[in-house]
Amino acid sequence: MKLLTYKLFDFQCCNSRIKMSKKFKITRPHAQVKRRKANETGKVSTTLKFFLVALTAICFRWSTAFGTYSGFNNPPMYGDFEAQRHWMEITVNLPLNEWYIHTNRNDLMYWGLDYPPLTAYHSFLFGKLAQYFNVSWVELYKSRGFEGTDLKLFMRFTVLISDVLVFFTSCYAYSKSLPSHMHLLFLFILLYPGNILIDHGHFQFNCVSLGLYIWTCTLLHWNYDIAAAVFFVFSLSFKQMELYHAPAIFCYLLGKCLYSPLKKGLIKFFSLAFVVCFTFGLTWYPFITDIEQFGAVISRIFPFNRGLYEDKVANIWCSLSVFIKWKEIVSIQNMVCICAACTLICILPGCITLLTNPTVENFNRCSLMSSLSFFLFSYHVHEKSILIPAVSALLTLKSPTLTIFTFLLTSAISLFPLCVKDGLTVAFFSLTFMFYCLIVGTFVTSLSKNESIFEFLWKILFHASFWGGMILCFTSICFEPPDKYPHLFSLLISVYCCMFFTFIWLYLNVAFVFSNLQKFKVKTN
Repeated sequence: MKLLTYKLFDFQCCNSRIKMSKKFKITRPHAQVKRRKANETGKVSTTLKFFLVALTAICFRWSTAFGTYSGFNNPPMYGDFEAQRHWMEITVNLPLNEWYIHTNRNDLMYWGLDYPPLTAYHSFLFGKLAQYFNVSWVELYKSRGFEGTDLKLFMRFTVLISDVLVFFTSCYAYSKSLPSHMHLLFLFILLYPGNILIDHGHFQFNCVSLGLYIWTCTLLHWNYDIAAAVFFVFSLSFKQMELYHAPAIFCYLLGKCLYSPLKKGLIKFFSLAFVVCFTFGLTWYPFITDIEQFGAVISRIFPFNRGLYEDKVANIWCSLSVFIKWKEIVSIQNMVCICAACTLICILPGCITLLTNPTVENFNRCSLMSSLSFFLFSYHVHEKSILIPAVSALLTLKSPTLTIFTFLLTSAISLFPLCVKDGLTVAFFSLTFMFYCLIVGTFVTSLSKNESIFEFLWKILFHASFWGGMILCFTSICFEPPDKYPHLFSLLISVYCCMFFTFIWLYLNVAFVFSNLQKFKVKTN
């Protein structure tokens, strides 16, 4: 009897322990070990995904680098490859006070430095490395136009190293700050065709300024505003085109100061002002101590005498030049003022909205609208400048839309005439079609079957814009333009892309302003 009672009591105790463990979710040591192992496996899996994406991106970059580049076998001026090599030659052989000034040893008509000091320091660093491997690569005068295989390999490596150290790391940090689909965002940013074609094909170092800008955005997301300001000054001191992003950053930080308590807001404002001035002063110090030097740098990086736009760029002024010959009816000074006024008017709605509602999401969208406004309306725009709004568009992909994907593909198509000139036609079609398939495979096919009419129309526009652009590109290489209009196809592609850019710019502005007005009404009610 005692034994039976004991067994019944033991069973009830066991039963109650089981119920308690279910109710209060009491975990035993072996369960904790399993969970820890699962978390570690998840971390390893995520890290492996990032590593594989980075490796894939490096492979695409290196395969593009095997092709030709800007100015390949095209004396006497060659192209951007020679420009970058020449800057290394100038910075390692001449004193700093001659870098931006025309002298007997520095002919500014032969690829004179036309970017801010951080680009010059970057050229100096790699120039010293070039001297270590082979002095003849950067020998003053004698190295001009040199195109040896070993030099090409070295120059390609300088871009790849800069890309991995600055751009890849910034993309990784930005992607890791997002809660889900981190590796997909990382993949989209790294495989965007424009960056690969221009930096690793045409030959430039946009990866540095764009990478520094992405670091700025990442730090803003983490609420490290002071550090973000430092990185943006570095970005702006590498390439002056980062001014395209400046209005959005200024309004976002000013808005945060205004919406903070008075004392905290004032401290933040003066801290930011001091850090920006100090960083600029430190970066530009060798050039701001002498007025003549400073004037020479400014005149080089803002060349108002070099024309309204470069080649056949897909912006408003180039598209309208079909009907209006700007050079014949407007002076350079007046055209600069017109461009400045148009750009200012076009960025105002987004900037005012961001100033009144300074959120990270609004900053990303305003940054895209601001940079696209500069591309469409500002003075002396290069076709390569489309990379600046493109990187802003890529950073909005944490909530992907067909609007953004349409813009990204159109921006890549706008670079086709430049790719043809550089002998990068195969690379262009391969990378752009790959990016299109990536979008369709990961996003477009996942759209609901019960999609709205609005989503359906955007899907049609997305496919139509891509295939329409591709048909234009194929036509331009299959048929010769009329002798009377040798640039017909380049101009058609530019006008076609400009049409989509303008439509997307209008749509983004209207959607941005009205969505924020709607939120404001909900708050007030």
